[in-house]
Amino acid sequence: MKLRSLCVAFSAVIALSCSDDTENHSLNGSWYLTNTTAADGSSLSYTKGDVTWTFNENANTITVKNRVMALVPNSNPVDIASGDYSYSLKRQDNLTYLYIDNKAVGALANTADNLVITNDGTTMIFRK
Repeated sequence: MKLRSLCVAFSAVIALSCSDDTENHSLNGSWYLTNTTAADGSSLSYTKGDVTWTFNENANTITVKNRVMALVPNSNPVDIASGDYSYSLKRQDNLTYLYIDNKAVGALANTADNLVITNDGTTMIFRK
């Protein structure tokens, strides 16, 4: 099962990284964390509503609702407490990086329905 999750995460990153750079998919709206995969291949699945990130592109804010933070301390991304934060996107070396309250979260790739964030071997997959 871990191998399957790792393959799914890797495939998502590859597919999204091959997208046309001229495409600009909106982050606006609510994104639900579905899976995290660590560099060692360990994987956690989440149900809709466990961790929700709602982006407001007009105000450059993100509202985090995190119902699992107490269950999985010191893990990324669930260590971001529920609350309202500012966010920004920065482009570097042909990658887009997400910053929440000026702290790097990871490289971002998104389509209309999928959001993949990678950081130090950890992959987070969100769905609309």
